[in-house]
Amino acid sequence: MLPYVRTYRLGSYLLSGLVAAAVLFTIAFYSGGTENLFSSPVGWLGVFAAFFIPNLFVTHYVNKAATKHTQRLSNIFDQHCDPALFIEKGRSIAHEIVKRPPIGEWGSKFLSNYCTALIDQGIRDEAHHCLAEIYRSAQTAKSPKTRYELYMSLYAPTKDLYGLDLAEECLVKAQEIVNGDPVLSRFEDLGLTAWAHLVLNAEKTGNIEALIKQYEQILTNESQLPRLRVWAAYKAASLYEMLGEEVQEALLLHYVIERGNTMSCVAAAQNKLARFVR
Repeated sequence: MLPYVRTYRLGSYLLSGLVAAAVLFTIAFYSGGTENLFSSPVGWLGVFAAFFIPNLFVTHYVNKAATKHTQRLSNIFDQHCDPALFIEKGRSIAHEIVKRPPIGEWGSKFLSNYCTALIDQGIRDEAHHCLAEIYRSAQTAKSPKTRYELYMSLYAPTKDLYGLDLAEECLVKAQEIVNGDPVLSRFEDLGLTAWAHLVLNAEKTGNIEALIKQYEQILTNESQLPRLRVWAAYKAASLYEMLGEEVQEALLLHYVIERGNTMSCVAAAQNKLARFVR
């Protein structure tokens, strides 16, 4: 994630330069000055090592710090259900990802999350632009694993923004990549694509019972991200409304309101719950 986080990237350059200068000064001091340093192949090798090795280590550790930073930003949405704040804090990184194609696996995951937050808050034009960049990178990526990850990162926000048919295209392309790569097919999480296909088919056929079952599995799974559990609760509540099961619907709407923070489904849940107040 280092190339996308401007502050960490500049810090990496500065820190690498300072460390290299310190190492070079130390070598020059103990070798009797810069004249002796540049007068032999060993001296030149020392100069090369002074710049290359510190840069290697500094970049590694600063990249880890940048990755943790982006994870903390994603947690604003994933763990705290605050898409508005996530958009505010993550916009600069999202724009850096878009400006630096091709987009890789880490970049696509962050951008997919960012697009989902944008769609939740009704910022559709920016979401469209970001998804278009992921799609372009998915078409040109050389690694089958990267192409697979990019198409899978497109799935959820594409369904929210464009509907079931385009989302299904993303799933089909991802599955074709897995089917055509024997190595990837052994390590890819087949449960994810299978679950996505199952839900998509149920949505297209209007199988309410199957959808409720899938959404409630997410809701009751404590290892799932809180924002996904809130999303699943709202989806299930909407289906119970269609079935006329008001008690189940009301319980789930309360869950959404209590835990959804600034997610748009909270306001929708409040409006739906208002009809139960006599």
